[in-house]
Amino acid sequence: MIPPGQVGEIKTTLDTSALSGLVGKGISITTNDPYTPDIQLVVRARVVGSVLMLPGYTGFLSNRQIETRSTPFLIRQEPGEAGELLISAPRASVPWIDVEVRELTEKHLSDKGLPAGWPGDWLLVATLKRGAPIGHFQETVRFNTGLQREPEVTLKIRVDLRPPVNLNSGEVSLVVGQPLTVLASLRRDLDPKTVVKLSAPAGLSARAEPGRGRFFKIHLEWNGPLPDAPVELQLEIAGETQTTPIMVVAAE
Repeated sequence: MIPPGQVGEIKTTLDTSALSGLVGKGISITTNDPYTPDIQLVVRARVVGSVLMLPGYTGFLSNRQIETRSTPFLIRQEPGEAGELLISAPRASVPWIDVEVRELTEKHLSDKGLPAGWPGDWLLVATLKRGAPIGHFQETVRFNTGLQREPEVTLKIRVDLRPPVNLNSGEVSLVVGQPLTVLASLRRDLDPKTVVKLSAPAGLSARAEPGRGRFFKIHLEWNGPLPDAPVELQLEIAGETQTTPIMVVAAE
């Protein structure tokens, strides 16, 4: 409550853990003043740490394209920070992200959205490894700087991992004794000529038929006794394995 003609104080806290350089954040204030019921404030600050992260503190990894299987960062010591930048102990929050760092000893040309690097800068690259699970994840990469103001830096890594094969029909339901053709497509980063190997349990007949480009057909038929649970069709593509459940139902 601020009495008429008096002055009040508003305290704000700005989380700068993922910010650097000049930043501005808005604050909305609602009052009972009939003339100015809403007030918009802007908090501006210059966040100075030990290092300057380029292009920022967030990276993206995906297996949909070869170019997105790795995400690079350029690390530069902030002017005015005492000591020498010495990156050590790079580590990811999950074992299927590999992290490599190296100090630049000569000029590094602009590449993959990074500005040019200079001797004394460091290059960090986070890369997807084999065996990564399918799904969407929010992971982190951390490293030590050897500097006083910001001894440890945390990077946020958004991860989008897709299965090697997409079944256009979604869930597969197979009627006993009735053949079924399922349309499928390969993930974009895979060679359209990649051979798809199918492994089916007893009673399930499965055959892949190549189509145009990344698209192909899977021909299925169940000729065994009605199973109590869904059966699994295993697909092997370019060293990756994908398991697809198939619901088998009795003919009406």
